[in-house]
Amino acid sequence: AAKAAWPKAMREQIAAVRAALAHGGASSEVLASHFKRNPEASVRAVLEALEELGMVRQEAAVYRLTA
Repeated sequence: AAKAAWPKAMREQIAAVRAALAHGGASSEVLASHFKRNPEASVRAVLEALEELGMVRQEAAVYRLTA
């Protein structure tokens, strides 16, 4: 499967991370590897924002969507 481009706009970045997490929990490294240029810092920033909003929880290094 070809890697997707990392979206430029925050709204699309959030949607991309949430869509990836819908398939199950993953670390920021694994999520970033789904995208071209491996944007780990950006993925981590989106995960941290979603965690602060209560939409994602982190257990060990694994992020999961909240119910």
